[in-house]
Amino acid sequence: MVDILIVEDDLHKFEELEGFVLGRFAGAWVEKAVSVSSAIRAIDVRRFDLILLDMALPSHTLKPGNGPPSSLLSGGLEIIHEFDFSNRNEPIVILTQHPEIEIDSELIPLGAVTDKINELFSVNLLGCIFYEMGSDAWRNKLEGLVAEI
Repeated sequence: MVDILIVEDDLHKFEELEGFVLGRFAGAWVEKAVSVSSAIRAIDVRRFDLILLDMALPSHTLKPGNGPPSSLLSGGLEIIHEFDFSNRNEPIVILTQHPEIEIDSELIPLGAVTDKINELFSVNLLGCIFYEMGSDAWRNKLEGLVAEI
């Protein structure tokens, strides 16, 4: 069985990603994390065969009665940093709705993000994909990246 972590706070995007995963990996077990803190808790508990990672994430999961969590446009980098710090090498794919990602106070175009992250961190980043709801382009790119898993 394939264990997959989807780190995504948007319900519709999560459902599309989960649909892709369950269609691609029969019998896959999917864990959902909706914030930086919930993703870090998940990776502290277990190892995954694949991590699908959004970049813009809240710091913590919203809880009734508490104030709203901080929104982090590069929250996914915190998770990548955790993988680097922990010497973890599970394959990661970034899926983002933004054409650029801020890394070290610099906006990096998506086409250059994989090289930049692999230069800064010791992680197994397979690639960075522009996600557009309802599009097959992201699905085709993701299929190519996970073909060996």
